[in-house]
Amino acid sequence: MRGVECPCGEYIEADGDDRLLEAAKAHSQDAHQDRYSETELKVLIDTAAYDVGEPA
Repeated sequence: MRGVECPCGEYIEADGDDRLLEAAKAHSQDAHQDRYSETELKVLIDTAAYDVGEPA
């Protein structure tokens, strides 16, 4: 699992970066009326996403 915090403070979590991007896009659409572009969300995930859960 991967997690990231939106700049608004909302925590977003998904299984892998591709799904995390989809979840972030859905959050952006719902909460921010698509304020953040897909490129901006990719940069956020590339720079700020982290592994969550128990180590293997």
